[in-house]
Formats: sequence, C-alpha cells, structure tokens
Amino acid sequence: MRINWLAILVALIAQQVLGYCWYTVLFANAWAAGLGKRPEDLAPTPGPFVLAILGAVLLAIGVHWIIQRTSLQGVKAGALLGLCIGFFITMPPVVVHEAFLGHPAVILAIDGVKEVVTALLVGAILGAWPKKLAVKD
Repeated sequence: MRINWLAILVALIAQQVLGYCWYTVLFANAWAAGLGKRPEDLAPTPGPFVLAILGAVLLAIGVHWIIQRTSLQGVKAGALLGLCIGFFITMPPVVVHEAFLGHPAVILAIDGVKEVVTALLVGAILGAWPKKLAVKD
C-alpha cells in the first residue's frame, strides 16, 4: 500500500485541533457539567493525549487505505466516506461504551458527534490529497 505520510500528518494535526476546539472552546462547559465537574477541574494528563494521537493516526491510515482501495477522489467523496465511517463505525461504540458508564445524554451527544465530525474531516482531507504524492511503503 502506498501511504502518504504527509497527508496522514495533516489529518492528525486537524484531528487534534478539532479535539482541542471541541472540548475547550465549543463544548467545555456542557461537557464538564455532563461529567459533574467544572472545566478547571479537568486537569489534563499525558496518557489520554498519547492515546488520542495514536487513535488519530490509526483512523487516518484506515481512511487512507479505504480511499486507496476504492479509488475515491476529491473532497466530497472523501467527506462522504468519512461521514459514513464516523456515523456507522466510530460513533456507535463510543456512545454505547459511555452509556454503560452511566454518562448522561449530553456527553453521549458531544462525544458521538465529535467522532462523526472527526471522521468526516479526515475523509475530506485525505480525499482531497493528490494521489501521486504517496510513497510506496
């Protein structure tokens, strides 16, 4: 498989920026309240960030692999692929897992929709990336 590592890096960075904005700007108060905390109570530790980076790389490689195998091209096709991956593959286990942890609906919605938007973003980025720049791995 030809992997375009620059495209994977851009998708990784985009996912991290989205996550930062999602949980610190857009939904910080609602998310913290859903957890029964205040935003300042949520002190970040390195472990979850390492896992987030690993997960972001794996998602990008997986979407890249599907795009390579299906010959999808363009932002629209990539975004649609990402939307389907997010809605049908990545969001359901997150929501189910969190529901079993007893999280309220607001947490399920914030985290579930974030997974869909993340996959859509990754699909759009990788779908738009020129195929000729990929290097054989």
